[in-house]
Amino acid sequence: MKILGLYDGHNATAVLLEDGKILAAVEEERLSRIKFHDGRYDGPPHACINEVFRLTNTHPSEIDMIAIPLLDPISLTARVWGNIAKSKNLHWAFFFANNFGNWGPLYYFSPFDYQNRRKKNILQLLKDHGLQDKPIFWSEHHMAHCASAYYTSNLSSDVLAVCFDGKGDGLSGQACLGSEGRLKVLDQTIEYHSIGLLYSAITEYLGFRPLRHEGKITGLAAFADWNNPAYDILKQYASFNSGAVRLNAIEKLPVKPYPWLSTRDLLPKIRRDFDGKNIPREQIASAVQKVCEDLIVKYISYWINKTGVTDLALSGGVFSNVKINQRIMEIPKVSSIFIHPAMGDAGLAAGAAFLCQASSEGLKPFELTDVYFGMGYSKAEIEHEISKYKGIEYYEPANIAKETGQMIADGKVVARFDGRMEYGPRALGNRTIMYDPQDPQVNKWLNDRLNRTEFMPFAPVALEEHAEELYFGLEKARYPARFMTISLDTTPFAKQKAAAVTHVDGTARPQLIKESYNPTYYRILKAFYSNTGIPCCVNTSFNMHEEPIVGSPYDAVRSFLMGRLDVLSIGDFMVTMNSNEKRAKRVSE
Repeated sequence: MKILGLYDGHNATAVLLEDGKILAAVEEERLSRIKFHDGRYDGPPHACINEVFRLTNTHPSEIDMIAIPLLDPISLTARVWGNIAKSKNLHWAFFFANNFGNWGPLYYFSPFDYQNRRKKNILQLLKDHGLQDKPIFWSEHHMAHCASAYYTSNLSSDVLAVCFDGKGDGLSGQACLGSEGRLKVLDQTIEYHSIGLLYSAITEYLGFRPLRHEGKITGLAAFADWNNPAYDILKQYASFNSGAVRLNAIEKLPVKPYPWLSTRDLLPKIRRDFDGKNIPREQIASAVQKVCEDLIVKYISYWINKTGVTDLALSGGVFSNVKINQRIMEIPKVSSIFIHPAMGDAGLAAGAAFLCQASSEGLKPFELTDVYFGMGYSKAEIEHEISKYKGIEYYEPANIAKETGQMIADGKVVARFDGRMEYGPRALGNRTIMYDPQDPQVNKWLNDRLNRTEFMPFAPVALEEHAEELYFGLEKARYPARFMTISLDTTPFAKQKAAAVTHVDGTARPQLIKESYNPTYYRILKAFYSNTGIPCCVNTSFNMHEEPIVGSPYDAVRSFLMGRLDVLSIGDFMVTMNSNEKRAKRVSE
C-alpha cells in the first residue's frame, strides 16, 4: 500500500509511505530555497510532490491513498465556537475585537471560510498532479503530530504521546495514549493557551523573527540566570491548574478572527510590562525558557501520574527546544523519551500517513535507523556541476572518508555533501559542516563567516561507542540523541576536549553515529578520532544564515564559496579553491 502524505502549510512537505515504511520525505523549502516554505503563501508545494515520486520511481497512478493533516471545515468551526463558549470569555468572541473592519458576527464564520478555501486549494494541487481520483484520508493537525512521534518511537509498551506548538486546527497542544498501534486523545489545549505563542512573542519582542528564530532564544537563555526581574513578570503570564495549561496573559485581550491569532496579540502587553525597565535580553530569554520548561514539566508529570505511563513520544514545534526536552527527560518517573526528528510541521505529512496506514491496514511503532529520506544525486550529476566552476580544483581521493577526517584534524573547515538529504531541521552528516571541536573561539569566527548569530552554539557529532565519555543521561535518551533532538550534560572530558561544542551552561546537543547508520560519515569521524583521540567534532548545518540547508550540488558549491570554507567533500570528490584565483565563479556550459 502506497500512501502520499502531504502538508500544505508552514514547512510544506510531501512523504511517500509504502506498507508503513518511509521511502521519501522532502520539504518544499529544500527545492524552492524559501526558508520554511509555506504552501499557503509562498506557492503550492508542487516540487516536493514531484521529488518524492522521482526518488521512489513512483507514478501517481500507483498511489493508493492520500493523507492530509487538516480538520474539515465544519469540525473546525465547531471547535473554534466551542473553545470560545467553554472559555466564557467575551474578549475571545472575536467580532467584538473589530480588528479587520466592522463585520460583526460574520467573524464567527471565518474558521469555515478559511478552512474551506484551504481544502479547495489542496484539491486543486492534487488535480495538478493527476491525483484527483485518489481517496483522501483527512486527519487533524495535532493528531498527526502525536502520530509522527508515537509510530516512530519503537516502543511496544504504552506510550504517552504529547505535542505542543504555536497553533493548528484551533489547538496548540494535545496528549494521547498510544497503545497497541492506536492513539486515544486524553487532553487538548486550545490555541488561545499556546505555550508556543508565548515563546514566539518573546522572540519577536527581543528583535528576532517569530516562527524562525526561537532557537536563538534558547541559545541566548544560557547566558543568564532565570531568577531575575523578567521571571517575576513572565511567571504571571501562564499557569498550570488541574491538568491544563493556561496563558493568563491573553485572557483579557481581544484576538483576531481565525486563523490570525499571532504573537502580535501578546506584544502590546509585553511592551507595557518590559519597555523602559532595561532588563537585558539574556535575562528575558532565560526567564521565558524557565517559565515554559516548568509548565511543560508540570503538564507531562500530571499525565504520567494520571495514566501510569512513563515512556514518552513528543512532537510539535515547542519540542524543537532541546533544553525543554532535557528537563522532561530529568523527570524522575520518566523511563524513556523520544522526539520525532521532524518535530515541527514538516512532520505532519508523515504523521497523517501513519494514521492512514494504521486505520486501513494497521501499524505498530517502529525504529528509525536513519532519516536520510530526501534528495540524492549521482556521481555524474555532482561532477557535472562542480566542473562548471572556474577558480576551484577538484579530485577524487582513494579514501575520501580517511582524507576528510585528516583534513578536519589538520584544522580545516570541511563542508560535506553526500547521499540523500536529512529529514527534519537538523543536519545529520549528509549536509553538514565539520570542524575540530577543540577551538572555543569557533562559535565567533565560523558563525561570522556563515552570517549567523555569534551566541548560537554548535552541536557535536560523536561516535556512539564513546558516548559515555562525553555525555550524561544517555540511559533515557540514546534514541533521540541519534537525531540531535535533546541536550545532555557534558562530562569533564567533553568540557576540556570539545569546548567548541559545549555550550556555556555545560550542555551539548549531540548526534550519536554508528557505522550502520551512515558508513562514510562514521568513517570520517573515526579517522578524526584516530588522529586526535577525540571521539566527536563540530557538526553544524551546511547553509548560509537565513537559507534552507543546501539541497543540490549547485546549492552546495554556492554555500561553500559564500562561506569561505576550506574544503568541500562532495560525493566522491574533494573541492578546494585554486590558490591562484581570488574568487571562483560559475561559467556557462
